[in-house]
Amino acid sequence: VLEFFFERRRRRKLTHQLAESRSAHSETEIRLSRELQEAATQQETLFDRMIEGVLILDGQGKVRLVNAALRDLFGLTGELQGKRLIETVRSHGLQEIVLHAKEVGHVTGQELMISSGVENKHFAVNASSFKESSSRTGVIVILHDLTGMKNLESGRREFVANVSHELRT
Repeated sequence: VLEFFFERRRRRKLTHQLAESRSAHSETEIRLSRELQEAATQQETLFDRMIEGVLILDGQGKVRLVNAALRDLFGLTGELQGKRLIETVRSHGLQEIVLHAKEVGHVTGQELMISSGVENKHFAVNASSFKESSSRTGVIVILHDLTGMKNLESGRREFVANVSHELRT
């Protein structure tokens, strides 16, 4: 009989310890989940606040992430994730840069002009490949808009040409 009470007491104690352990585990899981969500939110905010357009492609050449700056630069709307690069940006020049980055590993300072109907947009493109898995290589592309600077250069050239023409005449 005494053994029965000791065993019962031991079981209650173990059950209590198990409940405490589960509670602590649950609290830790909730805390870690909250911290992970906060980190993801911070990363997304940082990604969307960048001035440069950022595009991340997976190993199959499909869009994984696009930031707000790139959407604005190209006037992109709707869901882009899972679409091919050529479907979203419609630039063979950018497609070639991405393929070259996949082969070589990185491309830096490549200039790219994209015609969008009325105006030409100029970009400095940096691209770098990364291992997505053992057989797949993804690419991250960063585009810096040079259109304003190119327009200023063009205006300066026109001004110098006009002044030199006036001086000659």
